[in-house]
Amino acid sequence: MALSPGFMRPPSRVGAPRLYVTHGNRDPILPVASSRDRIVPQLKAWGYEVTYKEFDGGHTLDPSEGREAFRWLIE
Repeated sequence: MALSPGFMRPPSRVGAPRLYVTHGNRDPILPVASSRDRIVPQLKAWGYEVTYKEFDGGHTLDPSEGREAFRWLIE
């Protein structure tokens, strides 16, 4: 699970975990494009199952987004 990530540097790729990425479309700290345009497409190209949720907001996670992320986690 990655909440508003700006970069990734995996030391290796092992297994096939499901991944959840969420990012606010008005994030002033780490632009949403880092997730939407670089991280998520790269993960998918590597063959990972990625759930991507872009929400209306900044570099925060409102309670409803947090609940959705944790519901995904316990599926």
